[in-house]
Amino acid sequence: MGWGPDVRTLEDADGNTSIAINKTAVAYTKTISLKLGEYFSLSYKATSDGNVKLRIEIQQSHSPMAAANEGTSIDTTYVEPESMSDIESALATETWHIKALSPICMPYFRLKITGLGAPNANDASTVIQFKLGTKEII
Repeated sequence: MGWGPDVRTLEDADGNTSIAINKTAVAYTKTISLKLGEYFSLSYKATSDGNVKLRIEIQQSHSPMAAANEGTSIDTTYVEPESMSDIESALATETWHIKALSPICMPYFRLKITGLGAPNANDASTVIQFKLGTKEII
């Protein structure tokens, strides 16, 4: 029996739903469990006072993230699956996007967002919002 669809707003480690990506900085969403999920989608929108230029990647793991490590690259069990392409290799628009996701069969998930440099480098004012759609099995 399925339940959903449900939509969750993703946050950074500090609980912000508008995640700041200052120039070429790297940021991560909080880790979430995908244990009951069957189908997934991702909606996202970046905004900026200047240029937007972002790479968005999925990272997955077999183990939960320690709370003290949220928002960092310390936990090396979180990696981009080798068979998976970037969600965006150089996002440059400020409109809503929706993509179907097909994560691999690992129970934990987060997004890695990287600001990209020249040409048309990512601006220091750039923020991005994410909504994860799921249909769960219960």
